[in-house]
Amino acid sequence: MKTVISLLFISLWANCVYSNELLQEDINRDLGYINHPSRKWVKPRLDKSGSEILNVAIIGGGQTGLTMAFSLQRHHVDGVKVFDLHKEDHAGSWINIGKMNTLRTPKSTTGPDLGIPSLSVQSWYSAKYGKDAWEKLTYIPRLSWHDYLNWYRTVLNLPVQFESYVHPLEWNEEMQCFSFKVTTPKGESVIFARKVILAVGLEGSGEWMIPDFIKRNVSKKCYTQAVYRATPEQLKGKDIAILGAGPNAFDLTLVSKKCGAKSITMFSKRKKLVNLHCFKWGEFTGFMKCFSQLDDDQKYSFIARMHEMGQPPIPKCVEAAYSYPNFNLRFSSPWKNAYQKGDRVVVVTKDGEHEYDFLILATGWVADLTKRKELANFCDKIATWEDKYTPPKGRRYDKLMKFPYLGKGFQFVEKAAGEAPYLNSLFNMTGGGLLSNGFCAGTGLTGMKYSIDHITQEIVSQFFLEDADTIYDSLDSYSEYDFQN
Repeated sequence: MKTVISLLFISLWANCVYSNELLQEDINRDLGYINHPSRKWVKPRLDKSGSEILNVAIIGGGQTGLTMAFSLQRHHVDGVKVFDLHKEDHAGSWINIGKMNTLRTPKSTTGPDLGIPSLSVQSWYSAKYGKDAWEKLTYIPRLSWHDYLNWYRTVLNLPVQFESYVHPLEWNEEMQCFSFKVTTPKGESVIFARKVILAVGLEGSGEWMIPDFIKRNVSKKCYTQAVYRATPEQLKGKDIAILGAGPNAFDLTLVSKKCGAKSITMFSKRKKLVNLHCFKWGEFTGFMKCFSQLDDDQKYSFIARMHEMGQPPIPKCVEAAYSYPNFNLRFSSPWKNAYQKGDRVVVVTKDGEHEYDFLILATGWVADLTKRKELANFCDKIATWEDKYTPPKGRRYDKLMKFPYLGKGFQFVEKAAGEAPYLNSLFNMTGGGLLSNGFCAGTGLTGMKYSIDHITQEIVSQFFLEDADTIYDSLDSYSEYDFQN
């Protein structure tokens, strides 16, 4: 019997390996079929030492950074390098800040594959686990998606440098490029790049939000922002308070429950749970592909309405939370203050004061370019929506007005004309792109397949126009005759 089981296991393992080998063959074949034209065309530039200046530096090696690298590769833009802070196989939000069991987008959502079926998550998952396993899925497991991205990076041989801390960017006027220091375990180096893409996550135009009264009055050991991981010791047997009632709040409720929290109380500023998924509404080609063509009034109107509607939690998570006997949800209860009381924390609402052992702040992120170290030398020159747009009376949302005001290709825009024209070569593919360009790679998978095209088109256009004279010279001196007269 043991022999039969062993043979069955070996057979299944062999089929899995065989499937993966076939998938690799499919990828090589597909990329070969569409590899026209195949010529590298962006002329290299050299720094003072004679070393090549990067054409594009991508800061962030998660799903957005990887997909951008592949898209530029597909357009035969060489001299591209990705820099990520984390160790190999540990880049991206899905492994570092994600708490949910599955992605929230349907399994049919595509993006990193750039329309190549053999690179899709369905192809990878089916090769790894079998077609039946894919058919049984409703949503892709979060850690499976992370594994898919690691495979994607490896199979495409994307140029990622890990454990790389990127210091503030600078503009080198003489060489007409950006420069920045990078610190790695091996030491420090200076990188020069003509174009830079910020692909540093949803919060990459600001920071995860923690109310000021929490920072002032509460010990750091007694609270965490939802994106950071509380230890089981901070949750087990404790009375937990969660600020916010969106998707992350319910994810953290289930994490707290699993860790053995004594009680969990969720506080919402709204009168009821959000149950309309506005991102789901927006998943059609016209909205995702053409949003950037709207005028500012239209853009603001759409995103302001989505801001008003909010984001709903996953129904299964809500059901699971309410099944916990010591779970309580307080509506219309924003926190007015909080303060330390010995080892516990007192939360103040309109209904009075409530004591807890530990706080979880599921408060999302805020746009604030001054919080981004990469932009320390430029943030005062970058235009925000506040600089370029006046919203309708009664519909001003400070959170939206602080978003960067971006061009159609996700490039930053000068606050004052002529003050910093080089910002046109600095791109923001983070959550801050929502108001200017709608659903995009920086806000998640929704809209990625279109927004990657927009930024790639802008970068390719800039390279061609900037190098037009040199490209003309190559035509003028072209001498590869088809035959001799």
